[in-house]
Amino acid sequence: MSGSPGSVRNGTDSFSIWRVPNFFFQPRGMYLGGLDEAIGGLNRLRSLLGLATLIVVAIVYQGFGRVVSAPYQPGQAKPEASNAVVNGRVYTFAAAEDRLGEIALSAILTAVAGIGVSVVVSLALVVAARRGARLATARQLLWPIGTVVVFVAYFWSFSVAFPWLDARLPGIVNFLILILPVIWFFKSIWLVVTGLFRADDGHPLLAPITSTITAWIFGVLAVRGAQPVGMPHPVWLVTVLGGPLSITVVAWIATRRLKRLYPESYPFRDGPLA
Repeated sequence: MSGSPGSVRNGTDSFSIWRVPNFFFQPRGMYLGGLDEAIGGLNRLRSLLGLATLIVVAIVYQGFGRVVSAPYQPGQAKPEASNAVVNGRVYTFAAAEDRLGEIALSAILTAVAGIGVSVVVSLALVVAARRGARLATARQLLWPIGTVVVFVAYFWSFSVAFPWLDARLPGIVNFLILILPVIWFFKSIWLVVTGLFRADDGHPLLAPITSTITAWIFGVLAVRGAQPVGMPHPVWLVTVLGGPLSITVVAWIATRRLKRLYPESYPFRDGPLA
């Protein structure tokens, strides 16, 4: 049994060192005055779909889909196993480590794009609020902004701490010092991914709109990229567009549930309900 959302206490009301990231990165339902478990489940599903989408985009658009070709001359040395000869040309496919790098790069680009989209969506939500509720709406959106700042600072501290400790301490000591912060770091990643930097604390519609727009941005980029060699066109389209379509459906279900639960407040133009 776990503690309440955002609490550092566990189910027995005792301090839990493992729940420190929850204090910073777990949504609390501060806009609506409480959390809906079904919405939380949809958020987790949407995040898993988003993870699958960025992996597919990395593989199709930047990894497997990117090949380097050169003319193949008769008598030329036999290509390596990672190469192929098609219609008189040698096609060199990305190495496995390059593909993993592309996936990591896509994750970073997705996060950056998502933050950029969320800023635009946040401004639109403030403008859409009624005149007397715009200031309260803008103040509420400071929660996801603050969460982004804290996470970036945490990420930056790792980039500084790892090289500094590695240069001064033995490996085992380094490991013992960093094991807890590393566990916190990966838990923080899970919390910010599933909660989209506490987007629901800022506005109930921020996460569904932002995730849908971001997914389609990368979906369109993938479609505009080169189709992988040998992959049928219909299969390629389903692979590339399946993620954005799935995320859109999940976001639609979430917004429909919000409308059903809060019929008099939806689309929340009158500011926070809490």
